[in-house]
Amino acid sequence: EEVVINRDGTETHWFVCTSPVRQTSDEITAVMEISLDITESKRLEKEIRKSENKYQSIFNNIPNAVFVVDAATLEILDCNESASAHYGYDRNELVGQAFLRFFEEDERAGYLRRLKRNNVLSQVRQSTSRGQIFVNIHTSPSEYSGRDALLVVASDITQRLIAEQQLIQASKMATLGEMSAGVAHELNQPLSVIKTASSFLLKKVRRSESIAPEILRTMAEEMDHYVDRAAKIINHLREFGRKAEVTKEPVQVNEALRKAHEMFEQQLKLREIQVIKQLQEDLPPVLADSNRLEQVFINLLINARDAIEEKDERADSRD
Repeated sequence: EEVVINRDGTETHWFVCTSPVRQTSDEITAVMEISLDITESKRLEKEIRKSENKYQSIFNNIPNAVFVVDAATLEILDCNESASAHYGYDRNELVGQAFLRFFEEDERAGYLRRLKRNNVLSQVRQSTSRGQIFVNIHTSPSEYSGRDALLVVASDITQRLIAEQQLIQASKMATLGEMSAGVAHELNQPLSVIKTASSFLLKKVRRSESIAPEILRTMAEEMDHYVDRAAKIINHLREFGRKAEVTKEPVQVNEALRKAHEMFEQQLKLREIQVIKQLQEDLPPVLADSNRLEQVFINLLINARDAIEEKDERADSRD
């Protein structure tokens, strides 16, 4: 190849091929030269290299983990630097491995089907060299070195989910604070009954007086009933306030609504607010977290209570 500088300063690239011309005596008498202008070809090569470098720069500077995987086997064909950083493996360790390696073994078959069928997967749990993370996965068809491929973008949402969990827990504590007066009143009733019964029994014992078996049985049954009632309230509060991972399972909406009303009922009674429930029975279950669904209903009851009180205050001010 030769480069010729033209008068205007531009360069022309030539592919030059020379061959000697010999006489019958094998004496070289001339040289034949063929020159092919490859300037345009060189320009295109330069543009392709520039485009590839630009693509590689963008590919490696995307903050999300990006994988290029075989469309049929999900073998990792390429990945960017963010993928190495997020998953804790060098690129050489990742290329050639199955993308399914990041999933739990018993979940791989299911995710293989889902990745080929869906282009968006939400809140997927994966394993890295440093532990587990949660990601949102987006896929799109592509091509890599003549092979059908998938471009897989994995967005790490672990910290966002942790923050959401903390916010949910704080909201639960605020809700429990809202209900504290009603809960205290709700617990006070069984405690008062138990206190009355125990004081009666203690008085009889101190006076060495006998108690009719029928009275004893009635009092014992009453005390047992109210102890169970208090325990139910406390257990419900403990279950509602506990910090737990979100677990989606089939939930009966009516049951969650009844629990929410049961927990908040005393609050409404203290404000003389009556709730009329018109629930359609035999509803199909929904896939949800029962604890969070119950909290949603409690928040709706709180909003309804506040709206009623605000309306009453406006009515009083007009009077």
